[in-house]
Amino acid sequence: MIHASGVNNAGHGYIFSGVQEKGKSTMAKLWDDSGAKVIHDDRLILRNSGNGYRMFNTPVYNDDEPRESPFSKIFIIEHGREKYVGPIKRGQCSDTGNGELYTT
Repeated sequence: MIHASGVNNAGHGYIFSGVQEKGKSTMAKLWDDSGAKVIHDDRLILRNSGNGYRMFNTPVYNDDEPRESPFSKIFIIEHGREKYVGPIKRGQCSDTGNGELYTT
């Protein structure tokens, strides 16, 4: 089990993990609003299916129905130093080498 949200967008599964209050549920809502299938917004079960890894939701909420998806990427999310809403073009952000991205 992992403390993370998971989504499937057009057949591509993504996991967003981080400690409490880092934006896992926010990421799930943003993807849901764009039409992606949310597997879960807080806890996932990960399993090797023999044909790759899959994520499964956990029965946390009363209205939960079984959901699953393959996944190919896991993102560790963290709050940035400043807030920015808008497009980022190629070359406008830099990688610190430790998993953090900053706008330049």
